[in-house]
Amino acid sequence: MNHYHEHLTIHPIVRQIIDRDCHIGISNRAVIRHVISKLRSGMNTFRQMSKADRRDLMRQCIARHRENQELYVDVMGGWSSLGMTHPKFRRTERGK
Repeated sequence: MNHYHEHLTIHPIVRQIIDRDCHIGISNRAVIRHVISKLRSGMNTFRQMSKADRRDLMRQCIARHRENQELYVDVMGGWSSLGMTHPKFRRTERGK
């Protein structure tokens, strides 16, 4: 599987929140908002983080959501509303 941001380490709690609560069809913005809402004090916690930490959290959210989307397309063989027609989700020929 081609992972988005392979170099990025995703915090286990972020991974758990996204895997448990976020459907692959929702937007990255919705995923980020949901993860922020699950922080101890929600948006207040997020605002107290440094810009670099906030950016890292958002990147982790997007990367994990992307991995879930790619896994879905792999498992479903490209059949979905996202489908093989969307260039981001096209699978490559594995034998060639």
